[in-house]
Amino acid sequence: MSSKAALIINEEGITDNSTLTNVGFIPWKDVTDFQPFKIASNNFLIIHVKNPKTYLKKAKNSIIRQSLMYNFNHYGSPIAINTSSLSKKIEEIEQLLLTASEKYS
Repeated sequence: MSSKAALIINEEGITDNSTLTNVGFIPWKDVTDFQPFKIASNNFLIIHVKNPKTYLKKAKNSIIRQSLMYNFNHYGSPIAINTSSLSKKIEEIEQLLLTASEKYS
């Protein structure tokens, strides 16, 4: 188990360590929108970015790249954070992201 925080939101951007298919650091200048999404009982937060292909290239291996490509093809962004395993509700996370985005972008 990793000792890294699953999701870090600060003045520089968002760092996603929530899953094995994470893209890591996303600077605020790349973020264009947030979109909550639910599949069965899992809540996801789609983070839309200016250049999705940059994040597809960050994939550490072909399996992760396929997962990111699936997200991109189905949700319009390779970045889909499963919030079901995080300690805050999706609405709280979305509000934190919106507030930070407005403040730091």
